[in-house]
Amino acid sequence: MTQAQKTPLIELLRDAPVGHKTSWPFQWSYDGHPTGHSHSPVGRLMHEAADEIQRLQARVSELEPSPEQCERILQTIANDVCGNIPEEWVISLRMGCGIAWVENSDPDYEAATLPDSAEKSLLEQIGDALCVAKGDKP
Repeated sequence: MTQAQKTPLIELLRDAPVGHKTSWPFQWSYDGHPTGHSHSPVGRLMHEAADEIQRLQARVSELEPSPEQCERILQTIANDVCGNIPEEWVISLRMGCGIAWVENSDPDYEAATLPDSAEKSLLEQIGDALCVAKGDKP
């Protein structure tokens, strides 16, 4: 048994001849013969679609932050949180296989109760933990 091969979409789109057109009848005579046809420049449209996909892929890679930018962002967040958390409170980012969450410990090292985080980003969870540590409502 052979394995199916994946062909990139751009290759499939470019495989169509640029000049390929599809036509279909839209009008018939009384005896059932087509008398009018519409045409669609399918080949040209497929090549334009491939061009647009490549243009957007290049744009996405321009928007993705570099590892250095990610590191600076993470360090900035950590500095901001550390500069605002009350003394002896600890906010922890916990990570496991396929899961990450935030925990908060009060000055007695007891786990503080945080709001439900099921639909929240890690940044939102950190914000909630900081609010709880400062005695504010998240």
